[in-house]
Amino acid sequence: MKYTILIAIATLASVTFGEIDKAKKPKVSEGFANRREEVMTKKYGGFVKKPGTGEGHILFVNANSKVAAKSLEKAAEKISEELRVQYKIHNVDQASLNQGASILKNQKATAGVFLIADESMPMLVTVPDQRFAFINTSLIPNLSENKVQACIVRALCLVCGAGNRASTGHLLSQVTEEKDFDKIQLKHIPGDVLLTVQGFLRDSGIKTFQVRTYRQACAEGWAPQPSNEWQKAIWDKVHATPKNPMKIEFDPKKGR
Repeated sequence: MKYTILIAIATLASVTFGEIDKAKKPKVSEGFANRREEVMTKKYGGFVKKPGTGEGHILFVNANSKVAAKSLEKAAEKISEELRVQYKIHNVDQASLNQGASILKNQKATAGVFLIADESMPMLVTVPDQRFAFINTSLIPNLSENKVQACIVRALCLVCGAGNRASTGHLLSQVTEEKDFDKIQLKHIPGDVLLTVQGFLRDSGIKTFQVRTYRQACAEGWAPQPSNEWQKAIWDKVHATPKNPMKIEFDPKKGR
């Protein structure tokens, strides 16, 4: 009887403390990221890149007219924002594997991703030693904006030192058919992959650019002109003349 009571008390305690533990760890709602971004924009003016920082760039070569310029630009912006590296988009009529290295050299790029349409090639070819990848979009018929982003981000990460994953749903999960792209959740580059790619690019000569909030940039004196009402409010507040400015009277006894 004594043991039964002790077991019952222990079970009750574990359930109770389990509930308390759950209460300490509230679930993050789906809109948390959006609310955080909204706060950063309204209170701090969002983020701005500091001029004069960052060296080297990644090249995105579009040799396929079926890939919308907007989709490529969005993918390039995402990579630039998360890796904090500069990029350049280069449009050509066609490109082949044996031209990859020379195009990178001519464009003075550290690494590159090529978008082509060639049914004789695999869906993805990576050349890590020369730091470029070729994506054959002809094998991806339903080329949505999300798939373009997934293809490009994934290809660059694989070229820059990150490895495939056996699990599904990861950015670097194996893709053997088109529907595998739909399983990839591409909200952000995973932390471990991000560190690997940043380290690879740094060792290859790229220097990341510095980012500050717009409020910090105003305080440091290099902020660009405001581009929205929240940035303008911050700009006006930082540059406003004080209501009660300090007055210092000249004292002839103290001299110059």
